[in-house]
Amino acid sequence: MDDFNSKDGRFVIENSKFSNISSENGSILNIKSLNDYNLYNSVLISNSTFENTSASKYGGVIYSLSEFTGKCITIENCEFKNNSALLGNAIYSLNKNSEPKISNIKELREIKGLVSTNPTKISIINDINNDNIISIYSGEKIPDNIKCKIFDDYDNGNINY
Repeated sequence: MDDFNSKDGRFVIENSKFSNISSENGSILNIKSLNDYNLYNSVLISNSTFENTSASKYGGVIYSLSEFTGKCITIENCEFKNNSALLGNAIYSLNKNSEPKISNIKELREIKGLVSTNPTKISIINDINNDNIISIYSGEKIPDNIKCKIFDDYDNGNINY
């Protein structure tokens, strides 16, 4: 769904099963851009199951980059089973504001790796000194023994450096 290919419309999907579907990003919903005028479009998926969907990159079920996703996309009383992706086994959003409206989002966020966002913070993961404080001055080389991990809004560790 994007602002170039959508017309005014309301899509309602109920009591359905999405299974064994794969893609690069967001096997069921791949939302790249929405604007204010897309608010007349909406997608409601309710009482449905997403099972064994996968994405080779982000969002095994849903991939969203738009801040308007939550105003256009609603997921109610749905189950997510055995979905996978590099990041966001079920849902990947640019940030929390880009997530669709999901009735059981609190439960989904508690399952590590199921809901993910773009990385938002970095943390040192090795103890090179007692305080994990590193001072690097102009002209100095960054020490080789520094290891960091990048985390998203839900503290999913994404990539080791």
